[in-house]
Amino acid sequence: MRTLSALLLTASLLSAASAPPRITRAAVAAMEKSFDRRLQLVGIEDPFYILGDTRGIYLDGVGVIFSTELNLIAAANESPFRPAYTREEIEKIRLRKVQRLDSLKQNMREMLISSAASMDAINGDEQIVLGVTLFYFAWENTNGLPRQVVMQAPKKALLEAMHGNKTALNAALRITEY
Repeated sequence: MRTLSALLLTASLLSAASAPPRITRAAVAAMEKSFDRRLQLVGIEDPFYILGDTRGIYLDGVGVIFSTELNLIAAANESPFRPAYTREEIEKIRLRKVQRLDSLKQNMREMLISSAASMDAINGDEQIVLGVTLFYFAWENTNGLPRQVVMQAPKKALLEAMHGNKTALNAALRITEY
């Protein structure tokens, strides 16, 4: 009897462990590509310089997390072909990045909202998170600029925002800058 109970318990544990995830890797990969395209199209004349493809991971019961790395503006590093920047040039670069930060945050917000409709398998209480790590050269003045921006909200608040309820999103959206 004990042996039969042990076998049944083992079988149920194995079947639970092999159950397919609610969200597929293909769904996460589609959102990764969507985020990359959106970031590339932010400013045709003054684009973000994307340093790596967006990567996503789903954590059951938590939600889906996407991350990427970019430079807010395309600036050349110092080299024999590009001598050191002057203080004035460095300050102009910093000010441009401060201005571009608002554009990045607005796009991240819109990307979160649009992703909620594509993530059918995620529960309404699970989070959708987008983290962007910002790249800076060693010579840059980063005063007033974060190293990372993370936005997250429950899927249900993002869906409500998609249907016009911005108040629900404003109450639920968490923005953290490091």
